[in-house]
Amino acid sequence: MTCELKIDPGPAEVHRVLEDLTYEHLIDLVDFGRMGVLERVLRQQLRQLFASGQLGDVEEDRLDERAAEIFERAWQRVVEDPRRADTSHARAPWNPDQACGLCRALAEAKSPAKPHREPS
Repeated sequence: MTCELKIDPGPAEVHRVLEDLTYEHLIDLVDFGRMGVLERVLRQQLRQLFASGQLGDVEEDRLDERAAEIFERAWQRVVEDPRRADTSHARAPWNPDQACGLCRALAEAKSPAKPHREPS
């Protein structure tokens, strides 16, 4: 995808191109391997909570759908989180909270190597 516009587009096209470019750069920032591990861990945790009766009236065949809903809401919270504007310090390495079952499961899960992508 190129950053150069060849014609004189209207405002709607300029916005669309900027959104597409921003989307592609965000894709480059995401570690999809770790994200996939987190999604699997979340589904596992939901299954364990379901088996122990802690999820209330959730039906077993809706657990994956529930995990997807949780994941989507979490991403929306990231977008709205004011901490993403704080660039005053480098991101510290992640250390799991040993009191958190999700953190422990994520720390124990293996993350696939992130494939190399050429910059857009």
